[in-house]
Amino acid sequence: FASISLTFGGTSFTMSKETLNAGQVSAGSEDCVSSIVGQDTAEGLAIIGTYFLQKVYTSFDIGNGSGKSRIGFARLA
Repeated sequence: FASISLTFGGTSFTMSKETLNAGQVSAGSEDCVSSIVGQDTAEGLAIIGTYFLQKVYTSFDIGNGSGKSRIGFARLA
């Protein structure tokens, strides 16, 4: 794996190769599992999950009066 950047709302968040590597497929294997899972959809869905969330502050805005729920990310201080 190499490091990658994910961009949300114009802000890029880099995930290191250590964060991207979720571990070996099985004991003794040289293959590893990515911490990001993609799905081939028209929306280009990706599940980033806890490996990404442990490296950022996250804000969930549910029922904010606009009728739309939002999520925000910020770099750790």
